[in-house]
Amino acid sequence: MAPEATTPSTATPASSATDPTKLEVIKQAIYEACQNNGGEDQLYTQDDLLELDVIPNRDASLLLKALQSLSNEKLLNAVATQSGLAWRWRPKAEAAK
Repeated sequence: MAPEATTPSTATPASSATDPTKLEVIKQAIYEACQNNGGEDQLYTQDDLLELDVIPNRDASLLLKALQSLSNEKLLNAVATQSGLAWRWRPKAEAAK
């Protein structure tokens, strides 16, 4: 009797695979929350961003993916501070330059 053929599992941990649509929604929510909670000079630490309550389950991995994407799009700038890394939002017109 031949062994049953098995199909490789396509399941991946939530931390390694993120739905692109979900990521876009979260990125937009982070960006809007930053705009609504402070001016362009306001710095946001990781804890500050998690406190905005837009990241489901305060998932640091998901936050990192969103921050990386927003940084790549030049909508957020990373800033080194004495206490660590922080981010500052930029207007979309500035980011497009």
